[in-house]
Amino acid sequence: MASKIWKTFTFFDSSAFKIPMDEFQDEGSQITSMCSGMRFILLGLSNGNMVAMSSKYRKTILWKAHDARPITHAICLESRRVLVTVSEDLINPPEMKVWMLSGSEKRTSSFQLQSTLQINTQTIFPMTCFSITPDLSDVAAAFANGVVILVRGDLVHDRGSKQRVIFESDEPITGIQFAEENDSYTLYVTTVERVMTIKTSIRGHIPPPRVLETIGCALGCLTMDKASGNVLVARNDALYYYGPDGRGPCYAYEGSKSFVGSFGSYVVLLLPPQVSSSNNTIGATSVRNIIGTKRENVFEISTLVILDTELQFIAHTEPFTGGVKGILYEWGDIHILTSDSKIIRLKEKSLPDRLNLLYQRDLYPTALKLAQKSAITSTEITQINCRYADFLFSKGDYDNAMQQYVQAVEGTQPSQVIRKFLDIQRIPNLIQYLEELHRHPGYVTTEHTTLLLNCYAKLKDVDKLEKFIRADTGQRFDLNTVILLCRQAGYFAQAVYLARRNSQDDVVLDVLLDDMRKFHDGLNFLMTLEPYVMHRNLMKWGRLLLDEMPKETTAIFIEYYSGKYIPREELSGDDSAVSQPASSGLQGYLSQFPYLGNPLSISLSATAAPEIKTPPTRIFPYQPDAPQTVFSLFVDHPLEFLEFLEATSVDTNNPETLLELRSTLFEMYLHHASQGKIETCEAWREKAREMLKKDSADLDTSDVLLLSHLCGFKEGTTQVREDQQLLFDIFRSYTTLNDTAGAMSALRKYGEIEPQLYPVALAYLISSPKVLEDAGDELLKVLEVIEKEGLMAPLQVVQILSKNNVATVRMIRKYLSGMIERERQEIQQVCYFDFSSLGEAH
Repeated sequence: MASKIWKTFTFFDSSAFKIPMDEFQDEGSQITSMCSGMRFILLGLSNGNMVAMSSKYRKTILWKAHDARPITHAICLESRRVLVTVSEDLINPPEMKVWMLSGSEKRTSSFQLQSTLQINTQTIFPMTCFSITPDLSDVAAAFANGVVILVRGDLVHDRGSKQRVIFESDEPITGIQFAEENDSYTLYVTTVERVMTIKTSIRGHIPPPRVLETIGCALGCLTMDKASGNVLVARNDALYYYGPDGRGPCYAYEGSKSFVGSFGSYVVLLLPPQVSSSNNTIGATSVRNIIGTKRENVFEISTLVILDTELQFIAHTEPFTGGVKGILYEWGDIHILTSDSKIIRLKEKSLPDRLNLLYQRDLYPTALKLAQKSAITSTEITQINCRYADFLFSKGDYDNAMQQYVQAVEGTQPSQVIRKFLDIQRIPNLIQYLEELHRHPGYVTTEHTTLLLNCYAKLKDVDKLEKFIRADTGQRFDLNTVILLCRQAGYFAQAVYLARRNSQDDVVLDVLLDDMRKFHDGLNFLMTLEPYVMHRNLMKWGRLLLDEMPKETTAIFIEYYSGKYIPREELSGDDSAVSQPASSGLQGYLSQFPYLGNPLSISLSATAAPEIKTPPTRIFPYQPDAPQTVFSLFVDHPLEFLEFLEATSVDTNNPETLLELRSTLFEMYLHHASQGKIETCEAWREKAREMLKKDSADLDTSDVLLLSHLCGFKEGTTQVREDQQLLFDIFRSYTTLNDTAGAMSALRKYGEIEPQLYPVALAYLISSPKVLEDAGDELLKVLEVIEKEGLMAPLQVVQILSKNNVATVRMIRKYLSGMIERERQEIQQVCYFDFSSLGEAH
């Protein structure tokens, strides 16, 4: 039955030694008792001698302990370096002696007698067992007639003692054992039918025994488990522990038992040879079971079993033929004295050897428990976890395999574990491992974070993703990698949260504008940034924002390049609350950013910047770049460009910048005048004329001339030439276009300033019949002015008029008549002058 419950191993190595009995044994004497302690194995002989043997089973100390009476019991109190021996002959009362070991070296050590005491009994019965307290203040002796005697006193210093019977029964006593409970001693007493406790520390009246169980045990089947402080009772069906509260745990192990011992972490059982089934449940052990009183049957086989009750396995089994005289524990080994004077030494294998035995049978859970019980390093335990995990994985038990990998995360090769579970697409298991890996910063890499977030995304586990991101206050991952992954997986709100929390303002705008296409939110966030950061992002996203929100974006450009930009304050969470479904994962993140929930209102006009609804508290002095740097952004937005130019040209103090802004603005006016609708063309021309009148000093003359020429804006060229006194150029601009009316108008306007325009006009008027016809009577007026002002000699006028046949004599008759009359008068005057001079001479 036991083999079905307890797994059996061979955790001990067995070696046999022959005791040199001839060194200390007289003829006919036998070993009648044995104990261990104080680095000795002590043997009590039937002739009253005691022998102390070394670890090599050689005699170290031999002395006469009792006179010619067999020593039937011996106990060592190692803490006090005391040995207690009891001798019996069934004629006289038992004799107890207390010995103390003196000397620190084995060669010079000896046992010194401290006290001798006869245990008073009314009738002589064999002493079945006895026990002493650790301080040697109490000694209990139990007899086959059911009597228990308590001896109390200072036995070490031989200062007297008292004896009293504390228990009597018709049943033989099979075991007694002192146990310390709550700073007092309790004596456990077993018979073949009962398990009892007696409070021995109470002075005076000792209360009656308390019965814990109405089933007892065989002789030798009661012991103290020093590790737990409880007593252990071995019965045919199981092992039972008893403590202050009564019966504790029990472990089923069927079979007759003649001995139980608790050695270290093991329980040692001696199973006697199989007997007839007619025997009772307690066993066939004789009440008079005194070691070595008779030689056992050499053909009978006893079995030693070493149990680990905590881990539920058999650590070793060892068969013996011919019987066992005693079992001891010393030097960390178990020693078994056989009836043929041999000692079988069982030495526990090293922990690695024991673990290897378990590995061979794939008993990894047991190996783990054994390793933990043995208090080895955590590194060694993780190696076992890894072995166990690999085994479970090979069997297809992936869930439990992952549990082991998680426990051994510091001892694993992450890449190998990850590859295993990726190959079989066990994503939930992989998440378990990666999450545990992230709890160990020294082992996690950005690649692991990447994979974990990818797994969350693949399973669409937004809750875990958010929890992972929110919980990371110590920055356990690569921020850029995580943000990139969130964006690639479509978790834009999470990306915004991370970027905002880590002051990655550029990334916030990238996500809002490029991924989420939330232009209003993006623009309002942009308005909260410091000037240079805002400008950098405005240059990056200005074209897109102009496409989507032209009016608002133009206002931001105007405010910045006018030098009036002040970052906005983010609104409080209460002011920015927006009603959203509770299940919205995005809203949980939007609530972190007021500018994403309730954007700032922007009031725009041709020259006004956005209205600041919240009083700004952050002022950052800055020097804006030249407005020309953003001209290219307005390529597809000419009206907004005009608005920008008009506003910035007003607030610009740099002469060079102002000149370029004015010229560009003039160009835009002319562009709209030439490209716009007929009904609006005159309005744009009027703006250009007004600009020429008021701001001509801030315009580049060559630009105005070129632009006016290209756009057919005569007023522009005329104004420039007037400003520069290029009157001939103005006149020629009309004549070049055969604009006779314009030319005559210019002649009337500028003729007084520049009279030489009249000869030029004369040549123009007779250049073609059409021009002359269009001019009407202007030819005569020109000739009159020339004649009046004497701008040309008559001959020169005639020569010009005679170059072609355009001007007829009829047309210029009046001029010619007047010219001839003037010439005649001049001749007469000359002649008169000459005759007068001659007359005076004579």
